[in-house]
Formats: sequence, C-alpha cells, structure tokens
Amino acid sequence: GFEIEVMRVRAALGAGRLDVARTLAQRLVKDAPENGISHAVLGRVQELEGDALGAAAAYERALALEAPSSAHLTGLGRLAEAAGRREESRDYYERARLVAIPDPEATWRLAALAFEAGDVERGSALLREVPQGHLRREDAALRVGRAELRAGRSELAQIRVDAALLDQPDSLALLQLRADILDARGELAQARTAREKL
Repeated sequence: GFEIEVMRVRAALGAGRLDVARTLAQRLVKDAPENGISHAVLGRVQELEGDALGAAAAYERALALEAPSSAHLTGLGRLAEAAGRREESRDYYERARLVAIPDPEATWRLAALAFEAGDVERGSALLREVPQGHLRREDAALRVGRAELRAGRSELAQIRVDAALLDQPDSLALLQLRADILDARGELAQARTAREKL
C-alpha cells in the first residue's frame, strides 16, 4: 500500500539513488494526489536534487492538503535558510515547533541560527530541548558545530563533532569540520594530523 511506497522512496534516498527516488515519488503523487505526504516526499527528493523551487512548491502543496506537519515546515525552513532568507527560515522553524508532533530538527536549526546571530543564551536553551541522539546525527552536528565555532564556542563544537564521529567515523564532512575547529583552537599539529587523515 501507500506506506510501503513511501518507505521505498525513503530507502532509495538513504541509498543515495535520487533517480529511483524521483521516479517512485512522482508515481506516488500521480496515484495519491490528494495525500499531502506524497507531495512532501517528492519535495524532499527535489530538495536533495537542488531543485529549490520545485521542493518549495511541493512542501506548500503538502501543507495545503493536510494539518501542518513539522517535516513540511522544517523543509520550507531549510530551503529559506539555504537561500539566505534567515528571518523566513526562523519563522518556519518556530511554526514547526508548535505542531502536534514537533521534529527536533526545527529546534536544532533554530539554535544554530541563534548562535550565528550572537544569541548564545537562546541557542544553548534550545539545544537543551533536543535529544542527544539527534545532535549526534551528521547533519545536526555539522550545522550546530559550525554555528558554535562561529560564535566562538570552539570547545563545545569540538565535543559535539567528536560525539558525532563516534557514530559516523568515516564522515568526511565531520572530519573536515574537526580539522577546522582544531585550527581555530590553535591546535595546529592536531589539525595537520586531522587533515592528513582526510
């Protein structure tokens, strides 16, 4: 049924097969055009393909068809953030936090924006609401770690990235950020070792 088809799209995304995911997602929308989830799934595929306009339209369609979902609002927030529209992204993340089942991603992304705006207190308060497991995910550790580094909290950024590396020791992006953090902390020999490992 429908749920299984959605899982197939997610599996294709997880395997990095965007072409397969797109074909499956387009079929979902054709077969269940009145279901917001089919549009949201297509939106995620388009977002990962770099089609920001298509993704935004799909997420908007999903929102129009069903009760506001954290995933659709967070998706629109990510698109706004990627386009440099920070105020707009903040609004979407705040709305995503108010839905019945909020997704921690909206909260850690808001925290990152707070650090970058120099509001360390708010950023820290928001992070305390996020389950630790979520902060160890690669996307969260990268986004929050970079923001903490920019806010001058390099020690915390390093702890965060090291924790994420325990779960994903081969993540090149995390290893790269770790080298940048060591640089910023003046640990030049360690930074050089980290870069050689990369």
